[in-house]
Amino acid sequence: MISRAGQLSSLLTTTPIHGFRNLIINGNFDIWQRGTSQSGFGYGSADRWSVNSLAPSGALLASRQEFDIGQTAVPGNPRYYLRIAGSSFSSTELNLTQAIEGVRTLAGRKATLTFWARASAPRQLYPSLVQVFGLGGSPSSPVSTLGDPVNLTTSWQRFSQVFDLPSIAGKVLGTDGSDHLAVTLDVKRGEVGTDLGNDTIDLARVSLVEGDATAEADPFPLRHIAQELELCRRYYVRMSDIGLNVNAYDANALGSWWITFPTTMRVTPTLGSRFVDGNYGNLAEINWNYPNRHGARLLVKVLAAGNAHLEIINGDYIEASAELW
Repeated sequence: MISRAGQLSSLLTTTPIHGFRNLIINGNFDIWQRGTSQSGFGYGSADRWSVNSLAPSGALLASRQEFDIGQTAVPGNPRYYLRIAGSSFSSTELNLTQAIEGVRTLAGRKATLTFWARASAPRQLYPSLVQVFGLGGSPSSPVSTLGDPVNLTTSWQRFSQVFDLPSIAGKVLGTDGSDHLAVTLDVKRGEVGTDLGNDTIDLARVSLVEGDATAEADPFPLRHIAQELELCRRYYVRMSDIGLNVNAYDANALGSWWITFPTTMRVTPTLGSRFVDGNYGNLAEINWNYPNRHGARLLVKVLAAGNAHLEIINGDYIEASAELW
């Protein structure tokens, strides 16, 4: 007879809920709602991952790269990996970060961070976990738990480290609900001679799981692609290929449509849009506004009486962001 503990262990390793052991979202780099590359900083390409730098010079490109089909250097048959490439790039700080919602995450417990990485030339990468208590009011200062530097070579390697996250007892949260646990991979921590220059760094299969998983051959639990996309959309949504029509009774008549987000977002999002190359016949104005966690409104004004149409196509989009920072 299988014990209750044995039943739970089986559920966590052999059923669909096994995938939720990994607290990293898009650790397999499958979701790229914003685009497949970015030359700026912050969010811009791979969902949930932010590229950050201080005092940069030169150029940097973060981009989606595709594994050769059937490769065996990295397990699990991943399709994509993330590449950070420099062009005479230097800075006082450069890192790739994911903010995991809720500073209570793994507080006072052990956690194992695992990732695969390589570089075009030997260099060190520094992992860390940072407990961030949010903004607003008088929150406690962030608490960093530093990992050991890892030595990247030109070949793919698996790196796995155990972190003992401190308790957050007695800490004070900010009032804006943005507290989180930041998983950070530092390319540079102020050391002389560690600028990216013209090198590249490749990353794949990032996971953060509770406990000590260093003895596991591959602690990366894969979720279905539809689940991964849904998790990403809690923080960011981009929508296109939308067609709408209005029959205007005179010039300056208004029409509006409520657009429902694919999932409920973390907080009321910040809205953005691109209305450049779509089809916007007989429209004088287009506004994207009045958001809440569930959706927002498209408001249009016509040029003249008659039919007006709006087609958000050809690279145009509407977007909503509820990222943690």
